[in-house]
Amino acid sequence: MTLSGPFLKTLLMAASIGMVVPVRAQSARPGPRQVHGQDAEEEAQVVGVERAWAGGILGLAIEGNAFVLRFYDADKKPVPVAVARAAVRWDPVGRSGTDRTVMNPVGDSLRSPSVVRPPHLFIAWVTLLNEEGKAIGIHAFDMRELRGK
Repeated sequence: MTLSGPFLKTLLMAASIGMVVPVRAQSARPGPRQVHGQDAEEEAQVVGVERAWAGGILGLAIEGNAFVLRFYDADKKPVPVAVARAAVRWDPVGRSGTDRTVMNPVGDSLRSPSVVRPPHLFIAWVTLLNEEGKAIGIHAFDMRELRGK
């Protein structure tokens, strides 16, 4: 039985992919880090695009087509919501004008109604508001940074 050249190339390609994919998948799995023989705590991470502010760090993400703003301390550990609400404005791609929404407290974050249409390639301007409705800070989040995460 003789095998043709194209068939052998296809067979070799399938075999090499079958060997590479499992190795790549295994190396991508996060595991506990060892420091002097002991497990170290995993480094805390901010969900979404992060920005520093007076109270620590803000993390703005888009989850289920809704903005979600979380608050973190300087060590990137979650803290309770530190403001009453936040207003967001952005210029959506492919449409004229500016979209706006308000984020209200939901659990340990501020969340907007589901209004953020893709593509998420814009700068979101977030205005933090206190109980009286006065602005206590404005922060710009480049949502294009989410593409790399």
